[in-house]
Amino acid sequence: LSQGQPIWADLTGRMDRVANLKDQTTRLRTQVQEEASIRSAVLKELAREEEVLEGRPATAPKVVERRANLKLQFPELRLYE
Repeated sequence: LSQGQPIWADLTGRMDRVANLKDQTTRLRTQVQEEASIRSAVLKELAREEEVLEGRPATAPKVVERRANLKLQFPELRLYE
């Protein structure tokens, strides 16, 4: 099939059919960032409140270990004749 002519594939997930895609993604990204900053501020305020009420420093937040750059070991391929 591909020997006579190239194969075309649509890998956009039909995102090209969404009206104002850039505006919508910008709006959604802004909403997520606003909510994240609000949650961060609330956590900081709760830590300060705990420090004042309990008279001791708030517990340190857990350190999250990044896992994005996974290095996978692939098995060696056997030689085929």
